[in-house]
Amino acid sequence: MTPARIPQKLALASLLIVSPLFADFRNDIGFPALQAEFGSSLPDGSNLKIAQIEYVRDGVWAPEAAAELAGKTFTYSPSTPTAFSYHADEVGRVFYGSLSSIIPGASQIHAFEAWDYFDNSLKTAMGVAPVTADWDVENHSYISDSGFSNVEGSRRLDYRVDHDGVTATVVLENGTGTVPPLFGNTYNAIVVGSSTGDHSRGGTTLDVPGRLKPDIVGTATYTSYAGPIVGSAAGLLIAKVKSE
Repeated sequence: MTPARIPQKLALASLLIVSPLFADFRNDIGFPALQAEFGSSLPDGSNLKIAQIEYVRDGVWAPEAAAELAGKTFTYSPSTPTAFSYHADEVGRVFYGSLSSIIPGASQIHAFEAWDYFDNSLKTAMGVAPVTADWDVENHSYISDSGFSNVEGSRRLDYRVDHDGVTATVVLENGTGTVPPLFGNTYNAIVVGSSTGDHSRGGTTLDVPGRLKPDIVGTATYTSYAGPIVGSAAGLLIAKVKSE
């Protein structure tokens, strides 16, 4: 990405890096009862493709190191990393991990660095359509501000959801500040807060201000993990539909 296209891309970037205090959310949402009711007919997500978008922190952004992610097939964008992110691994655990997620069978993962996704997948500020997504669910456990491209970037994510049938979960910031520009102002993504209520609040600030957020909260103390919890629940529903 050249500075001419998004000169303010690092105007604000706030990662939601916290200890993994999501406990066993599967009990909180009644998943064992669902398993008992549906038995072997309950899908495990093996028919899903997942996208995980992560921001760089301390030079790393990619998931893979956690034991629960072993056996998954990762496609990395922009390139295969040589070091991995604790935050990305923890998000991956609740999103599609073999023990912690409710879609443990999901094994096809497209892992994006956030600004590569913004530039080369959404094609923001390029005057061309976003790349057609071939995945079912994507999660963004970060908030940021691209300056003048906030509205266009959010609209492009909305377009992806509508055009490609992707379900996107995005998160608010920890704390009670204003709704973050990316991607808290979207219409079609699911904007997620935390179960404690300690998240951004109030109305949207861009593209028709005043629309109330979050859309839903996840059963986690911090939004980084609430987002993929909601994403995994959406994935379970999609997996069931795809299996019919």
